[in-house]
Amino acid sequence: MGAVARHARIVVERSRTSPSVVRKRSTARAVRVVSRRGSHPTERPPMTASVRPFRTPALGDTPYIHGVVLPEAGRMVVLAGLSPIDAEGALLHPGDVTGQMERVVELASAALAEVGGDLSDVIRARISVATADRGELVAAWTAFARLLAGVDAAATLVGVTVLAYPGQLVEVEFDAFLPPEGG
Repeated sequence: MGAVARHARIVVERSRTSPSVVRKRSTARAVRVVSRRGSHPTERPPMTASVRPFRTPALGDTPYIHGVVLPEAGRMVVLAGLSPIDAEGALLHPGDVTGQMERVVELASAALAEVGGDLSDVIRARISVATADRGELVAAWTAFARLLAGVDAAATLVGVTVLAYPGQLVEVEFDAFLPPEGG
């Protein structure tokens, strides 16, 4: 079974009572894990040699992994939702959709470079914008399309009620597919 098919077997759910609690289900036995800061418990399938989570200093010291690489005839890279923050975790460009999108794409580029990829490897993006205003959704999409011009990625744009940081309007999850290591 290829990396993409294996990846599709993992289901992510947010707890209805506590949105910070995330459960990942797969056909493998789930294991309860607590982040290195001791907060935000999550469940995940047991890690194997074929799955390599990573963190990159460019995204700051966070209580979650920044992405997961699944090698096999190519490498599937799944980035966590990226927030427009600096290396110390402070929100940049509060209330500015375009500035926040630019920062998030910059962080995605840094995270992908950490594993030998770049923005041209992006195959999917899930864009969340904290707004009910379609004009702000359009501004977010326009900035995203400009920053990833020439990249043919499946993308989803949704308006949400609120994101993690006060003043945060944009969060984007990126998936990328890279050639096999050494290939």
